[in-house]
Amino acid sequence: VFDAEWQSMLQTIKSLVACGADVAVVADEGSDVLLANPRHRPSLGLAEDQWKLFFERLNAVSRELRDNGLSVSFHPHISTFVESPAEIRRVLSNSNVGLTFDTGHVLLSVLALIKPQCANALVSQP
Repeated sequence: VFDAEWQSMLQTIKSLVACGADVAVVADEGSDVLLANPRHRPSLGLAEDQWKLFFERLNAVSRELRDNGLSVSFHPHISTFVESPAEIRRVLSNSNVGLTFDTGHVLLSVLALIKPQCANALVSQP
């Protein structure tokens, strides 16, 4: 899967450069399990070996983007593997990417830890 996504990313980079972009915002895709469990429990998060692979790939993507003249920013998003403040800190501490901060997503993530019923009500609204 990663090889196909890598090829797609290379095409996207060409398009960004052709359009004069100077920054690329990247994020992880999460999973179907995370989509069904916004603000996932720690047990649904990445294991240490998965974090290692995550950072290998994020740093490879970052190098490719920078080699093409683009700055790199990571966007944490609800229902992904990087959504909590601790996960965001981990990405910033273990990579060389910037941060595209979305206060709404982070607030919902923190709210889910403090008052899960409130966060669930917000997520389930149409």
